[in-house]
Amino acid sequence: DAAYGLGARSIAFPAISTGVYGWPARRAAVVAVAAIRQWLAGHADSALADVRLVAFSDVDESALHDALEH
Repeated sequence: DAAYGLGARSIAFPAISTGVYGWPARRAAVVAVAAIRQWLAGHADSALADVRLVAFSDVDESALHDALEH
């Protein structure tokens, strides 16, 4: 909501807690993608045009791709 309030046109969303903190990459990806989709659906008036998911490992990247396909 902070990006929305600032009128941001783009935002980067990193795969957080999947490294040293050990959160499962697939679960993190599903939660992140669902939250982003839900937020976008509820903010059709947003200037946000670009949401980038940032992966720090091949495992994170694969998990994000899979989550986006479902």
